[in-house]
Amino acid sequence: MLRIKHLDRHGGSVEDRSVIGDPVVYYSGTWTTTRNDDRLIGSSAVTATSNGACAEIPFYRGRAQLLGVRFNTHGKAAIYIDGVYHSTVDNYRASWKAQEIIFDTGT
Repeated sequence: MLRIKHLDRHGGSVEDRSVIGDPVVYYSGTWTTTRNDDRLIGSSAVTATSNGACAEIPFYRGRAQLLGVRFNTHGKAAIYIDGVYHSTVDNYRASWKAQEIIFDTGT
């Protein structure tokens, strides 16, 4: 299980390819959804809007990549794998850019 925990109010956005209402991705905290934006994978993304907001994403193979949006209003997020802290990622970028690899397990 890959878990991303946003460390500040604007931790960042995760591009969302899942079907709306599909219980594959589990969210806690406050999130907003952007839809119908062709610059995004699957045309949608979810953005954390509260401190400590989390997204839990199961993966079952050796490698997982987390894709998202980086922008000047986004901050840092902690990455956990199977409940163990792995690293902190910085989602800040001076100009808006989608389809960025936010995190890669590398295996």
